[in-house]
Amino acid sequence: MRNFFSLLETKTATKAADAGRQSESVNTRTSLLTQGSRLSIMQSCYKYMSAHARPLLESDDDLWFMYADRTIGNTKAQTVSDIDSCFYPDSPAPFANLGLFGEATAAASAAVDTIASLRAQSKESFERLFPFLQETWMESVTIFGTNNIGSDKSLELCALVLQILQTLWRTAHVENVPSSARDLIGFLRRCMVYFPFGRQYVGDAQVEETLLAMNIKVCELVALVNLGAAESEELAAESQGWTQRATRFVLQAMGLKPSGSSSANKAEQGKPGQQASQRLQASVANVHLRPELFEHLLLALWRLAQGSRHKDTELLIAGAVHYARSCALVSTSKTLCIRFLTRAIEIHWSRNSSLRLLDLAPLHSIFAEWVLSLPKLMWQLRDRNQPASAAAAYALRLVCQRTRLLDDSAVATLQASLVPLFCVAVPSKGVVYGPFRTYPLSLQKAVLEVVGCCSQCPSNLVQAIRDCVASDSGVPDQIQVLVQETVIC
Repeated sequence: MRNFFSLLETKTATKAADAGRQSESVNTRTSLLTQGSRLSIMQSCYKYMSAHARPLLESDDDLWFMYADRTIGNTKAQTVSDIDSCFYPDSPAPFANLGLFGEATAAASAAVDTIASLRAQSKESFERLFPFLQETWMESVTIFGTNNIGSDKSLELCALVLQILQTLWRTAHVENVPSSARDLIGFLRRCMVYFPFGRQYVGDAQVEETLLAMNIKVCELVALVNLGAAESEELAAESQGWTQRATRFVLQAMGLKPSGSSSANKAEQGKPGQQASQRLQASVANVHLRPELFEHLLLALWRLAQGSRHKDTELLIAGAVHYARSCALVSTSKTLCIRFLTRAIEIHWSRNSSLRLLDLAPLHSIFAEWVLSLPKLMWQLRDRNQPASAAAAYALRLVCQRTRLLDDSAVATLQASLVPLFCVAVPSKGVVYGPFRTYPLSLQKAVLEVVGCCSQCPSNLVQAIRDCVASDSGVPDQIQVLVQETVIC
């Protein structure tokens, strides 16, 4: 990083001989660099910082949504939490995470030292690079006051400033941006002058995507500032206004907008989750977001929900559920939505109090309705989107095994909706087999585990499973053995 410091620092320390102390003299680094050369140096700096800070970002990623190679397009295995290794005996070293015999102590200690070192380096990088980044931003952000967005390198410079700062604030500030971080809060205050960037722009698709990525980063910074604003009443009031604007933008990015008033009838006045769902209206049908952008949008949504008022939190989570239902079946967004909502449920029902950052109890009815829709989704997907099907099966297993989200009647409804996955008897066509036969072995096991997690298996579901895995169906012997263990209960 010191090579980048020498290229990008805008201020240098010089000694005042008469006073015996240090004073700062401005170095006109930004004026000596052209837009092209500045952009090239900043791109190299960002790539280095991203690779260097990767272990730290992974350790802070409670949602597992920051890295595409661990979530997007991963058809080999469903990403699961560390606690799963203590529940499932087929996982490698199932009790290693407990550290009962000291087997993980050395590795854990080394990891802590590495993370502490990276965090200290990130704070130094922020202090030394921020003046240059801020000057670059102030010179380039004026394009948002004109109609010439994308006419030169200014938009790219603004986007790159936000990319670098995002890496720095994620590594330097884990849970929130404290009110003492005046430089970063001042930068956010300047961003909110133009937020959302390019709100009226319609034109080049690449420019629109760049603007969307910038706005998502600002939403994330708003959320972190709001979470750390409790120490200052003035900043808390200001950040609440920013949070409401960011909430509206996140919903609009998913093609939704709050209606402003609830149309709930009297019978539903006591159901906050239903009210939040009814306050949402679809402003744009079938909004498609690039997976990497949608991943970051979900992360910003989660951070905003943590620090928002209860009604706004319910609105954001209800928006995620709405988008999970409406997005295209054969898309990565469908998989990401299922994993995001599953992780929210897992955190809510976790025994670890430090993870329970949101009270999702008012939204239990919405979550239960969404969970009950997953078997139908799996039937619709068949073998066209196996990562989404695997994520749905994991969600069903989690809900049935570790939560009390579904009551007895809901469990019975879930079991009835699982029948078409195996086979159903249609009067005009005879026996019609579901997608279970076309699933890979791992997904077949996951579906059967869902059945096994339910308290009792109804006779129609037992018969459907047995008919589907009959000896002449080509189902592997391993699955047939698992079926016998599942339906005997």
